[in-house]
Amino acid sequence: GVDQRASMDEEEEEPVDIGDPVEYGQGIVESSCITCHANDLGGTASAPAINNLEGQLSHDEIVDIVTNGQGNMPAFGGQLQPEEIDAVAEYLLSMSE
Repeated sequence: GVDQRASMDEEEEEPVDIGDPVEYGQGIVESSCITCHANDLGGTASAPAINNLEGQLSHDEIVDIVTNGQGNMPAFGGQLQPEEIDAVAEYLLSMSE
């Protein structure tokens, strides 16, 4: 009923002010992604290298994989705001340049 709708509104998060997307994305990558992809993002037995994605994956493809998961990788769409996932993609693509 009405109560449910009210509580849903409270949970709706404000857009995140990410400033420089590459720097913001780096913070997320260093706290979340290195667990499986290794400190240098060069990959492990359970996760591929993600330190050279330029030319392999587009920005939108990275966003899709981070949001929805793929293979062993869980979906992060529930944990990260869309603009945060955009920042992750920007950072990962900037590493390859």
